Amino acid sequence: MVQFAGMGVLGLLVLPEVGLLIAQLVTGNAVFGWANLAVGLMLGLALFGAGIRLGGNWLDARGPELLAQLTVNR
Repeated sequence: MVQFAGMGVLGLLVLPEVGLLIAQLVTGNAVFGWANLAVGLMLGLALFGAGIRLGGNWLDARGPELLAQLTVNR
């Protein structure tokens, strides 16, 4: 169930690129392809930064608990 939700979220995040791809295919105008390249690059960098920030906060909050679980399993 979690994987399905994750796939749905990723599907929503790619909608701008899909829209630009469809616009390029329908019109045949290369400007939409270049716009897709720019939007994909900016969106990818923004999501990468947000993921690093959120993942770091999550790791900082759960770090001691994770370390305790690792030491018990050894």
